[in-house]
Order: sequence, then structure tokens, then C-alpha cells
Amino acid sequence: MAKQSLKDPKFRCNACKEFYFAEENPVHYQCPKHGYLCEKHIIDTDFYFTGISDAKSERKIHLPSEFIGCCHLYKDSTRGESVKSVTYFTGNPKKIVSDEQFIEYFQKFNACTKKALKFNWNSNLKMWVEEGKEVIEKPAAKSEKSNKSGEIKLLIDLFEKDILTKEQFLNQLKSSI
Repeated sequence: MAKQSLKDPKFRCNACKEFYFAEENPVHYQCPKHGYLCEKHIIDTDFYFTGISDAKSERKIHLPSEFIGCCHLYKDSTRGESVKSVTYFTGNPKKIVSDEQFIEYFQKFNACTKKALKFNWNSNLKMWVEEGKEVIEKPAAKSEKSNKSGEIKLLIDLFEKDILTKEQFLNQLKSSI
């Protein structure tokens, strides 16, 4: 995830080019190919596309559950265009095309269909958290103890090499404690 701003928590959808703020839109996605996306560009249970065959018959085709949470932008889209209809030509206008053939064509040639990572806004931590990784340990700040032990080791080295006198060593040691 990119660096997050605590003052202005937002993300920019790479498809619709709009900014979404965390308080109003607590969920966003990250496609491996298209980057950050809003919910509009992710396949959900209500998503369907229109299948058009040679016979010019149109029908709504719902995708199987394995596609839920996947990106539905065109594979080579640089402008963030979503796949809403698929035209499947068989060469024979009398041949009826099945939904499975449309779905296979949809996946193979048109849509990205890569699984997107889901990020939820955590209002307690004030940051985006990847779904499934809700338990986050904040990086521990370096303790003063570790810094002081490094200083003490340096003072001991300087004293052993006769760079510091005994008085200098003791004075430095007292000031670092």
C-alpha cells in the first residue's frame, strides 16, 4: 500500500480518476494490473454483462462466484473502461452460444479478472488495512535502551583503545545513563 496520509486519508481510483475519502468510502481495492480501484470496478454478486451472439440475441449473463472480487476492466485498458458487453461470433448465425462460452470469452480475451486485494478503513488505527490482515502490529519505536547500549559499547571501545581517559569515560558514561 502506498504511503498513507493521516491528515487527509483518501485514495484515487485509477479507472474513474476520482478521489474517495475514507470516512465516506471505507473500502477500496487494489488490482495487480490496474492499481487502486473503487467498488464500481470490482465484480460483485449483482454484476452481469450483456452477451451478444451472431444471432443478435442479447441476454444478461451473471458470472460465477469465483469471479467475485475480481477486476472487470478491459485487460489492456489505460483509460479504465469496464467490460459491460461481450460480442461472441461463431461464424454460424444459427448456432446458439451458451453462457459458459461467453464467460470463457469474457475471461480469456476481454476482462482483466485478476483477484483484487480489498482494503478497509480502520477508524481506530486511522489507516487502510488489507482484509484478512486486520491484526496489525505497529512497528515498535527504537527504545532508548538499545540506543544507550550502543553508546555505552562505543565508550567502552574508546576507553579500551586508550582514546578516552578514565575520567572522560566515567563522565560520558554518567551523562548517557
